Amino acid sequence: MKHFRLFAAVACAAVVCCSCIVVNKAYYYSDDAGKYVKASKNKTIVADTTADERLHYDSGSIVFVEPTLVKEEDNYDSYDYNTWACYKPVFYVMPPEPMNSRADKYAFWCTPEFTYVVEMNRLHWDKMYFQSTSTSYIRDVKTGKKYYPNRHIGAPLDHSYWVEGKAGKWVASVYIFPPLPPTCTVVDIGDDKTLETVPGTTGWANPPVIKNVRVSDLQANQKMKFRVYSANADLGEEIK
Repeated sequence: MKHFRLFAAVACAAVVCCSCIVVNKAYYYSDDAGKYVKASKNKTIVADTTADERLHYDSGSIVFVEPTLVKEEDNYDSYDYNTWACYKPVFYVMPPEPMNSRADKYAFWCTPEFTYVVEMNRLHWDKMYFQSTSTSYIRDVKTGKKYYPNRHIGAPLDHSYWVEGKAGKWVASVYIFPPLPPTCTVVDIGDDKTLETVPGTTGWANPPVIKNVRVSDLQANQKMKFRVYSANADLGEEIK
């Protein structure tokens, strides 16, 4: 997923962009398609992803908070960052700590109708740009089937945009995917597309695929990793 396309900085200007909501924990990694590895202080556990398990759908609801549109697109051109829209986050999220892998930046909400995916990212500059791509995917490790997003909350899919906030803060993007079947218990998170560098910028992050993550751990990240607070509040003023 963006895998969701990440950000890059512009040579002469700071960059920013994203939409607001959630994140969590899931520290699993491995290059073996049939297994995942869980790291701990004392030992490493290797589990078989073909185990007879089923995905459990979430019963709770998720509330989306649209970011504030600061500047609308102006004759959008994917190669001209001056034409991109700019958003300001209404909420920030607490850093997803401890972060043992990149999967810790994601949280899943699974329902029979949709799969809501939240990705958290740190703003490296007061203004930073992003792109949320329609080629981001969740891949069922058991079947190999890929699921692609139908929507991104805030900026439209496949459009680059700026996020204007405060360097060092964490923001979250929300993606809406088709529902995962009950048999989907372990997934890869990636993107089919590599974005081309925009003139005058340092280029996109284009992160590698995150492999073999248990869906249940991504769901657990809802409470373990995703904590939001108002962009106008102090860091300690967490929103319940």
